[in-house]
Amino acid sequence: MSQIFQNIKLLNEHNFQSYGHVLNTDNNFNIINEGKSFKWNHLVPFNTFLSKEGHNIGILRTELFDATISKLERHRFTSQLFYPISGKRSLVVVAKGSEKEIDMSKIEVFMMNGNQGVCFHPLTWHYQLIPIDGPTEYLTIMLKSDKPDIEYSNEFPPFTIEKKTILGKEV
Repeated sequence: MSQIFQNIKLLNEHNFQSYGHVLNTDNNFNIINEGKSFKWNHLVPFNTFLSKEGHNIGILRTELFDATISKLERHRFTSQLFYPISGKRSLVVVAKGSEKEIDMSKIEVFMMNGNQGVCFHPLTWHYQLIPIDGPTEYLTIMLKSDKPDIEYSNEFPPFTIEKKTILGKEV
């Protein structure tokens, strides 16, 4: 039986600063193409320790689900960016920890609104993004490399995030 996680925080630059940066397209844009387009530049710093390899820019589609989480992942050499293309909300699960051990008291869950994205620092423990408004597509950017970059934590006692517990009400 897993524990229900209920302490979900609002995602903002201050609350998330230990794990990475928040992308926000609420303002700070330029109007281009004769007034037909909005462009947001330099939304977050994006760091790689192996920059000569280039970057992998892609789209990730994730289905709606109740999450039972018993381990996390991290990327050793690169930031990893996720931005919801569809403007739907998602949950971001992150933690502080050592090489393989996750301190359960350090796990945090953030609500990402449809105008925000995240860019994880290298070595940030995280779970896949959890969509809460239905299937969601994300723009993804990370290091392109043939070198192993992903690591997984040891398993820990599972906890569950159910849709009905998000911010204390059905969403």
